Parts: sequence; structure tokens; C-alpha cells
Amino acid sequence: MESRNTVLITDDEKFIQGMLTRFLKDEYDVLNAYNGKECLNIASQKEPDIILLDVEMPEKNGYQVCETLRANDVTKDIPVIFLSSKSSVEERLLGYAAGGDDYLIKSSTAEELKAKIKRFTSISNHQKDLAKSVDSAHMLNQLLEERVKRRTDKIVEQKDKLESAYQELKMAQKQLVHSEKMASIGQLAAGVAHEINNPVAFVKSNLCSLNNYVKTYQKLIHIQQNALEELTEEIDAKNSHLIGELQTFCNDNDIDFINEDIHTLLEEAIDGTSRVEEITKSLKIYSRASDDNMEEFDINCCITDTIKMLNSQLKYSCDVNTTLGQLPMYHGNRSKISQVFTNIIVNAAQAMETKGSLSIHTISDSAAIKIIFADTGKGIAEENLQKLFDPFFTTKPVGEGTGLGLSISHGIIKDHGGDIDVCSEIGKGTTFTILLPMESHTVH
Repeated sequence: MESRNTVLITDDEKFIQGMLTRFLKDEYDVLNAYNGKECLNIASQKEPDIILLDVEMPEKNGYQVCETLRANDVTKDIPVIFLSSKSSVEERLLGYAAGGDDYLIKSSTAEELKAKIKRFTSISNHQKDLAKSVDSAHMLNQLLEERVKRRTDKIVEQKDKLESAYQELKMAQKQLVHSEKMASIGQLAAGVAHEINNPVAFVKSNLCSLNNYVKTYQKLIHIQQNALEELTEEIDAKNSHLIGELQTFCNDNDIDFINEDIHTLLEEAIDGTSRVEEITKSLKIYSRASDDNMEEFDINCCITDTIKMLNSQLKYSCDVNTTLGQLPMYHGNRSKISQVFTNIIVNAAQAMETKGSLSIHTISDSAAIKIIFADTGKGIAEENLQKLFDPFFTTKPVGEGTGLGLSISHGIIKDHGGDIDVCSEIGKGTTFTILLPMESHTVH
């Protein structure tokens, strides 16, 4: 009988646990954990083929649990799919940064969930079979290497070349995974922006119309109050009680205050919808396909759009101050330049141990555009500065960074014919300076 794959469901809600178990039990062996601690214990003991991990749990959230799984040799390679009611780009970025393999909102269909589980369990099964083959081959290879090393030194040189090729292949694989995740995020951003834009537009339009209607009603109430004041003394006794009731109602419900406050409420609501429109605009720009298309665009607008997109993450860690000079239009790949800005800004925010500041300054001359990012974070040790743009090098704790962000950013700027430089001092902060030449370059 063919063995079945095992799925570990981790969610603190029994309803979700029951629903997911019913979906999967016919095709998979299902394990259940109701908090992060149970998940870690079961994963270490049972070694499931895949973990469905709720993001929002008490004591230890899903991101923290995933980081712990990745730090454990027993569980580090188990695929993790995050389950969450939140679908923002920032939440997905946090999930990928924590080491998650995919991110699924809880309102997704059972078919979509099963398709994702099937994909990852197929990969996992293949990797297990491959690992067994590799282990056997590795033992045989070691024996052969020992014999060959005694006869010639040439095999050592060949081994070094093979190791170098392996590292290059590993780097290419990591970059491919990173690009795939960025493409998925871009598609998600485009979908979110499209879905939000239309309802926000008609809500804003209705609020503007409502604001005009309220002004009409206020004018009517003002005319009525003036008329009541003039008629109060002339009204006959038969109808005076009606006037009294109306005046009492106005006083009890503080009509004067409502007339003053209602405009403020509507203005705040209209301003809120305008902010949402700005966010969806930034998402649309960010979601452009990361291809080789070159275009004329404004570097300053690219910076402000990136800041808007990252606002929810930045507002708790740092204040962003911009001094944007008058720049000529730049000819390059906007989506890739935006990716560079995103990596540098997110790194700056993560370097703030307490709330600090990030200053962004742009200037230009006839030859190049200069962009300066200066933060007040904890700084980078001098011995690490030379390795900062090396692939896989990171100063972050295990599970919090791949070491590819700055390496990829460095490559993008070089492809544009530019240069990126960094200087830093422990305890005072870090400054990244980007130079982009005005002449056109072909981006690979």
C-alpha cells in the first residue's frame, strides 16, 4: 500500500482545524496543533511532509514559529504554508522573510489549498528520494576521492572547480526563488489594487455628493431656526406646543454641534479614501512586471511611491524625511530600481533598535543622478562592509534574511551602468549612496 503524506495543521481556532481536517483527511494523514509550542514539538517528533501555519496565534505568532522551524536541523526543510485573514503585501513579505514557502488567505478555496499542498508534497517526496540517492552517491564518492587523492593532486583542483560551480548554481537557484517570489508579490499587488480601486472610487464619489447634500440640509435647518425664532411670539396657543417640542428636540440632540461636526467627519472620510487611492496607485506601479523593458520615469516619484507602499512597516520603526531635488527624467527599468529602493529602505527600518530616522536626498548634474539613504540605525561593523554585497552574506539572525537583497540590488545598479557605495559607523548609522549615469544602458 502506498504511503500517504502527512500534513500538520497549526491553528488556535477549533473551527478552522475541523474544517481543514475534513478537507484533507481523505488524501493525507492529518496532525493537529493548537499553538506554536505544540507545532514545534510535533514537527520535531513526527517530521510531517508539510505544515499549514496560522499567522495570528497567542504567545508565539506564525512568523516566530517558522523562524524556529528553520533554525532546527530536523525541521528546517519542511515546507510551510502560512494561513492568514490578512492579505497585505507587507504581511506576505514578512512571511517570506520568516522562511515561509507560500502564503494563503483563509478565504481561499479548498481546491486551491489542496493544489498548493500537492505541489509542495510532490517536491518534498522528490527531494527525499533524491537525498537518499545523493547520500549513497556521496559515500561512494568519498571512497573514490580518498583513493584518487593518494595518486594525484590534480583531483583536488577539480574538486575546487566543482565546489565553485556548485556555489554558483546555488546562488542562481536562490536568485531564481527570490525573483519568483517578487513576481508573485507583484501579481498579488496588482490584484489587490484592482479590487480596491473601484469600490473606493464610488465611496469617495458618494461621500462628495453626501457632503453637498449635508450643506443643503444645514442651510434648510438654518432657515427653519430663523423662522421659528420670528414666529415664536406670534404663534397661537393652539400650535405653540409643537414649536416647543421642535426646540426641545434640537436642544436635546445638540443640533448645533452636529452641524459643526458633520463637515469634519465627512472631510476625514474623504481624506481617508484619497489615501487609499494613493496606496492602490503605488501598488499598481510596484506590480509592473519585472522584465527588461526600459522607460523614461521620475526617480523622485519612484522613491515616494516606494515609501507609500512601505508606510505601514516604516511608521513604527522610523521617521522618513525626504529632500528631493529637481531631477531630469531617467531612462531605465523602473520596477528593478524600485526593488533596489525597497531593499535599502526595509534594511534601514530593520536596523532601528529604537525608533530612528531615515533621510533620503536626491541631486543631479548633467552626468548622473545621486540618491542618498542615511539612517540612524545601529550601524555595520567595519569588517562586514567589504562583504555587504556578497551573495548569502547577512548580519541578521538565522531565518530573518537570505543575504540576497543587497547582492541583487548591487547587480541591478551595475546593470544600469551605475554604482552603489556604503559607509557606516557602529551606533551612529549607515549611508547608502547610489549613482545612476544619465546615458542609457541595457539591463539584463
